[in-house]
Amino acid sequence: MVSFVGIKIIYRVQKIRFLKTLSIFLTLVVISILVIIICIPWILNSAFGPTSRTVNLKLNNGAVLICKETYNADIHSISYDVDFKLLNGIKDTIEMGNTSYSNQNWEKNLELKIVGDWYVLPVTSYGNSKLLLAKCYGHESKDTTLSPQDLRDNSLWTAIHSEIPDWAWPGTTEIDSIKDNRFFVKYEYRIGDPFIFYLETIELEMDNKTGILKTKKIFDRKENASSHNPTKKNQ
Repeated sequence: MVSFVGIKIIYRVQKIRFLKTLSIFLTLVVISILVIIICIPWILNSAFGPTSRTVNLKLNNGAVLICKETYNADIHSISYDVDFKLLNGIKDTIEMGNTSYSNQNWEKNLELKIVGDWYVLPVTSYGNSKLLLAKCYGHESKDTTLSPQDLRDNSLWTAIHSEIPDWAWPGTTEIDSIKDNRFFVKYEYRIGDPFIFYLETIELEMDNKTGILKTKKIFDRKENASSHNPTKKNQ
């Protein structure tokens, strides 16, 4: 039979083991809590920003496009705000302007062009195409956003169409191609009640000296059969 002294010894050994296990567990809990507290600002900053990075893109003509990105986010949206600077072959730094993207891999589609006296960088901004322009020699720069809402002030366009794009849906634009100083831009907008969505290509010509865009030709528009068109959903 196990003596009373033996039972006490076994009890004390089990108690010491329990206390050691409890101490280790509590230590791990405290360390975990401290790590979480320390990491919360980093986690929030990584998730919501602002965070920054710089992307340097080497161009075919020996120039370097310096792109400084600032990432911001909230519950509803994500934004990559990018500031562009061009370091040309003669080591001059040219301010190209800025824009905002909603996707992370924005740098994959960048292509710098020279049109007349201007560097031209086509970018996107909230669903619309945007042209960042900077003089090849000098410090003049400007930008032009191509928006369907501007069609209501286009005399050539209003001479063809009696209705103007609906203001409640901003529409989208996309540069389809660039040939010399001519830009072929796809406009998507909606008009009417019930709404009808249209796709329309417009040819814009850029003045080589001033950088001003003028409408040269408006192609026939086509009704867009995309999923957001309620008239197509019901057919």
